[in-house]
Amino acid sequence: MRAKFFKDADVWGKQDPFIQFRFNGKLIKTSVQAGAGKEATWNEEFTLDNVQREIAAGGKLRLEALDDDTMSDDWLGATQPLAYSELVMSSDKVVRKLEFLDKAGKEIGSVNISTQYIGAADGSETIGFSG
Repeated sequence: MRAKFFKDADVWGKQDPFIQFRFNGKLIKTSVQAGAGKEATWNEEFTLDNVQREIAAGGKLRLEALDDDTMSDDWLGATQPLAYSELVMSSDKVVRKLEFLDKAGKEIGSVNISTQYIGAADGSETIGFSG
């Protein structure tokens, strides 16, 4: 994943961004990119198993960007929810650019992600999610 923010949330120094999202009731987080400021890259992969359960429940992927701080993390913004059913339309690797919006709905940056749907012979489905 690669994120770009229009401004740095920290007055002193540079922001330390990370991204989080929920899947099957679990909170999943990237690593913190200490001192990355307005541009951060995560070379991390996430495997989302049993995606059909999320699709049946109407689940959607919503990425949240936060700034890691000692006392409490600052919420930077979130993407519009993307239905998991949209992520399983092709077994090809698909690159998407998603905009981060603040609480007022104003764009504050974006993130590029790539996803790949993998159907297994045993009937299980997985989404590979990376940057």
